[in-house]
Amino acid sequence: MTAACFFAGVCLWALAIWLYPWRWRGVNAAPAGAELATADVRDLAVGSRHLIPLRIPDSKEWLALERAWGVPEFVVALTSTAGQRRLACLSKNHIAVRIMDAKGRELPTKPAYPYAYSSICSGPPGLSFVANSGSEVTIRIERLATPGSDESRLIVVPNWENEKDKLVGTALQPTMQKLSIIVGRVGMLCVLAGGLLRRDRISAGK
Repeated sequence: MTAACFFAGVCLWALAIWLYPWRWRGVNAAPAGAELATADVRDLAVGSRHLIPLRIPDSKEWLALERAWGVPEFVVALTSTAGQRRLACLSKNHIAVRIMDAKGRELPTKPAYPYAYSSICSGPPGLSFVANSGSEVTIRIERLATPGSDESRLIVVPNWENEKDKLVGTALQPTMQKLSIIVGRVGMLCVLAGGLLRRDRISAGK
């Protein structure tokens, strides 16, 4: 019985350590849903260009989020001025996008679909690029022809791989922390019970 109590206590301690959200401790997920840059392109005439300067965040909260979730990509997309989280195709609205770094070099992009947005586009509605925290980039947009819809606000948002799972994990952090503490305390009681049983057994043998 004594050995069983000690063994159960040690197992519960190990479980408590495993359950404790060490990785996401103190992580604020609010920056994940932020629009880092916006531009109204309703009045962008055919053939004209517009520059959008952007500094990649490097605040304490942002860096903590990167340590917990990893480095995100950044998605440039076209949405409604009415604030709806619906995206349209850049190509169908005849918007060309190029991303330039601080030295004027063009950054590679790829089609992307940011989390938490719907889309009326058959394929990925946005373009993603990667940049380091604290770096400065310039988004160059050009109207190639008359737009095909009313989606007239350009946005830049961060996008993490498996972002939904990360948000759920962060939201569950307080619950997991409380559960870990409870399991740890139960484990401590088991170890104490084992110690008392062993003491009583030794006393009885004298």
